[in-house]
Amino acid sequence: MGEVTNEFPRPDYPNSPLEGVVFEIRFPGEPAIECHRDEFFAMARAEFPTVLVPKLQTGEAVALSPYRFQRADNSASLMTALNLFAYQTSRYPGFPKFKHDALRWVKAFGQRFEIGRLSRTGLRYTNIIPYAPGDVFPVADFLDVSVKLGVVEAASFSHFQLSAVIPSTSGEITVQIQEMEGANGIESSIFLDFDFAMSGGELHLDRVDEYLENSHTETKRLFEGLLTSRYRSFLRGEGLE
Repeated sequence: MGEVTNEFPRPDYPNSPLEGVVFEIRFPGEPAIECHRDEFFAMARAEFPTVLVPKLQTGEAVALSPYRFQRADNSASLMTALNLFAYQTSRYPGFPKFKHDALRWVKAFGQRFEIGRLSRTGLRYTNIIPYAPGDVFPVADFLDVSVKLGVVEAASFSHFQLSAVIPSTSGEITVQIQEMEGANGIESSIFLDFDFAMSGGELHLDRVDEYLENSHTETKRLFEGLLTSRYRSFLRGEGLE
């Protein structure tokens, strides 16, 4: 889960199914980033010493494909491109610590390249929930999900895939829930993904704290509402009966 100092509370769910969390800002293209990426790397090198360059597909622009500066243990990385910056971690320490780390680097990057107006912010949580294989996809054991098609309502499925974009007063959240069939030694799992985005309007780096806090509030509200009481107990470390 990564190091959590005493000034930050521990995560609510020690048995969290999180595989990765990313906070991203996008902005009008800034050529200085391409020319002076080395100067930002000099700031980040001590914590993120590994440099991963993008593998381009035909037709992709080099400047718009992010470089990745990665920790030696692969637990977190920074992504930089002409029009974006992101902080990513695979060891989620709880939101207070994640917010502290993400904003520390977002603000350092923004100050170095004088980023002001933003075109988008995005907070994405990717969860992988393993389950014992069987004839039925057991999504209802973990998540409060049902589908109503006219007079037919179902909470038990042989196969399941859901993708929806839900608007809110401050942005929109893209939700994906689908089965991941076990293969090559990988457990059968539920893929649960939330991506809360804010765009348009008058987004500005000066208010990035507010944007991240709001994105987390909206995402957590949906996640908490989806959990069954039995699975919530497991996430809290209380075990499944």
